[in-house]
Amino acid sequence: MAIVKVEKFNLISFKNELNALLKQLQEFVEVDFRELDFDLNNLKSDNKEELEDKIYKLESIIKKMRKYSVKKPLLQTLKEGKKEFNYQELEQYINSVDIEAVVEKINHIFFEKDTKIKSNEILINEIKEYEKWEKLDITEKDLKRLKNVDVNIGSMSLKNFEKFKLENLSFTELEIIDYGKKDVNFIIFSDKSLNISEKLRLYNFNKLTIDLSKLPKEIKNEKIERLEHNKEDIIKLENELKENAIHIDEIEVAYEYYKNILLKENVKEMFKSTEKLSAISGYIPSKRKDEFKDKIEDVCKDNYYLEFEEIDVTSKDIPIKLANNEVLEPFETLTATFSLPKYTEIDPTLLVAPFFWLFFGMMIADLGYGIVMSLISGLSLLLFKFDKGTKSAIKFLFMLGISTMFWGLIYGSLFGYEFDNPLHFYTPTSNYQPVMVLSVILGIVHIFIALGIKAFLLIRSKRYYDALCDVGFWIVTLVSTGYFIYAKFTGINTNMVTIAKYAMIISMLLIVATGGREVKNLGGRIGLGVYSLYGISGYMGDLISYVRLMALGLSGGYIAYAVNMIASMMGNKWYMLIFVALIFVIGHGFNLFLSILGAYVHTARLIYVEFFSKFYEGGGKPFKDFKIKEKYINIKNN
Repeated sequence: MAIVKVEKFNLISFKNELNALLKQLQEFVEVDFRELDFDLNNLKSDNKEELEDKIYKLESIIKKMRKYSVKKPLLQTLKEGKKEFNYQELEQYINSVDIEAVVEKINHIFFEKDTKIKSNEILINEIKEYEKWEKLDITEKDLKRLKNVDVNIGSMSLKNFEKFKLENLSFTELEIIDYGKKDVNFIIFSDKSLNISEKLRLYNFNKLTIDLSKLPKEIKNEKIERLEHNKEDIIKLENELKENAIHIDEIEVAYEYYKNILLKENVKEMFKSTEKLSAISGYIPSKRKDEFKDKIEDVCKDNYYLEFEEIDVTSKDIPIKLANNEVLEPFETLTATFSLPKYTEIDPTLLVAPFFWLFFGMMIADLGYGIVMSLISGLSLLLFKFDKGTKSAIKFLFMLGISTMFWGLIYGSLFGYEFDNPLHFYTPTSNYQPVMVLSVILGIVHIFIALGIKAFLLIRSKRYYDALCDVGFWIVTLVSTGYFIYAKFTGINTNMVTIAKYAMIISMLLIVATGGREVKNLGGRIGLGVYSLYGISGYMGDLISYVRLMALGLSGGYIAYAVNMIASMMGNKWYMLIFVALIFVIGHGFNLFLSILGAYVHTARLIYVEFFSKFYEGGGKPFKDFKIKEKYINIKNN
């Protein structure tokens, strides 16, 4: 429920111990490295490019092999989860598998397959070409026998061919082989003295370039035979790939292993170095300082220098890590999505969680929907293995389902049907005014808590005058104004109304007087103060914004009611029950999806805009653990 306190360290060790040291620190995990501002060269990795190339090839093979692997049923995959390794087990696994031989074999099969596919593409084009000359019954050998005859074989566009036929073609013999839609393939015999080739050139005649060592029909048949043979080979190669798909798990583990090594090489390049020494800086959690020293001593013995320097808490370089209990941890994502806090701020997760839980449930407010949400997420957590991020998201949904059930009991709504229970307070669809009042009251509480936190932060920073001007005067203004307006509308006429009136006027004047206190010029100070007072309209807008708590709950309730009404219109005949069930499941399923989406977005808006804007700046830099982001396996700590 707080920001993790960190220590900044500076470490100098012998260069020849660096690989072993990085191995130890990676098992430590919680190290966020920084380069030292020394006038020294950075270390250069010897195998970084080779690793990147290897990782790229492994990822490429995984993508290509995915379609050949036998997919496990979804439920089985979820139940088994990702394989888990610690760093020692990961290294032992890779050493036990000849991954390079596996990759080389698979790459060779893919190469052969691609070669056959390209060969077939060429063959198909050649077969199409030979089909045009299938009727040609002459070979190259036959042409050589015709010593006194000029033979031209080729094609011409249809338009040019019609013109060519109008020429004087005496002492020639023309035979059309293929009369196409665009081109005409033909052979023309002529006396050599006529020099027919010159006339043909004038009409853009294209000489035949295909092989005529045999008849075109024979060559075409040979190519078809080769094409079919290649297709058979491709099927065999694909079967080989399916057989080798059993190695995909090994390749995935290897991918993670080399990603892990690459991470160490990237960190290594952050180290400053001399001929024998290396130096680095970074941050670790304060509570693990002794454990950090032990990890270094395991490798370096006494041959190292380690110091912890005092950090400047206002520095933007300090990495932020949040520490919350199991209940609050799923809500950390909401804080991180907006922005992590600065090191001097508070972790707002503790404040975000109860209000998000409350508001989300109020926007759906149906016992049935809440049961579905909690039941699905709860069973998923019990039956399946998820990684940390997914598990946190499902726990988040489970808790929101409980909130939805709670408000569903208060509203007396079960899949859109009204029902009585001890907690049933009112029905929004028949009387929405109490819900609207409750929404505004919750908004007032939410905003005043935000102002209270702002005052706390200012007082903690010993900015007492700022706390008085920026929070104290505003609280008096908002309370007195609200009561004064309420009294006017309800006809209350007591001394409290007079006190509220003068408190409102005085506090507003004080806001005008102090709102621009940073400005030295009197006119500018008053102008900025008046502009600050204009911010009261923003508070009015904020309060109106909380009415969405009622609006979304009502919209979801009316849609549920409409689904039930449509289902009831199908009648009560036994053969109509299947349609009733379909309408009920699909209609409520769609409404639940829209309700969850709308509740999440609008609740987040209330937190980010109406709540955070009063006290929270954010802008923190996330703490980067010395660990890869796993894709195919889970790496656990030793």
